[in-house]
Amino acid sequence: MTKAGLFLRFTLLATSVVFGEGFHVKAPTNAPSQLTVASKTNFDATTSSRRELIDSVLSSAAALSALSPLILNSNPASADVTNKIASSASLRLIKRSLREIQDLEIAASSNDYEGIKTGLRTPPFTEIRKNCMVLIRGGEDGPDAEALKSTYADFIKAAEELDSSAGLALRGRKGISLIGPYDNTVKGLVAFL
Repeated sequence: MTKAGLFLRFTLLATSVVFGEGFHVKAPTNAPSQLTVASKTNFDATTSSRRELIDSVLSSAAALSALSPLILNSNPASADVTNKIASSASLRLIKRSLREIQDLEIAASSNDYEGIKTGLRTPPFTEIRKNCMVLIRGGEDGPDAEALKSTYADFIKAAEELDSSAGLALRGRKGISLIGPYDNTVKGLVAFL
C-alpha cells in the first residue's frame, strides 16, 4: 500500500471519528450561541454549542496532524532490503556485461568498428550505467564509496573513449586502433567489480 493510500485511509478514519454521528448543523432556534445537531444513527435531536463542535473538530485535526508523520514514514527500513536485492541483481548484470565485452576482444583487435559500436549498444551493456549506480547507491558512505565512484568514472570514461573511437573510424577517420581503449574499458570494469 502506498503512502498516499495510507494517508487517505487515515484521513477517512479520522473524519469518520469526528463526523461519525453524521452531524448536520441547522439554524439556531433558541439562542444565537446554540446549534441543533441531528444524529443519523439514533434520529434524536440534541443541542450542542458551537464551541463544543469546534473543539471536537480541532482536537481531531490536531490528532490527525500529529499522527500523519508516523503513517507517512512508516516503512523506512524497507529501502535497505530493496537496495540489497537490487544490488545483487545489478552485480549479476554487470558481471554478464563484463563477459559480453570480453567477447568483443576479437572485434577490437581486428578493428571491427561496426562490431564494437553494435556490441556497446546491446543488452546487458546498455544498462551498465544504471546497474553501476545501483551498486554505488547501495554501498556505504566513506572512503570505499569514493573509491568506487572514482573507478566508475574511470570505467565510463574508457567506455566512452572506445565508443567515440569506433564512431570516428566509421565516419572515415584513418589510423584509429580500438585495442587500447578496449583494454582500458575492460580494466576499468574489472576494477569496478
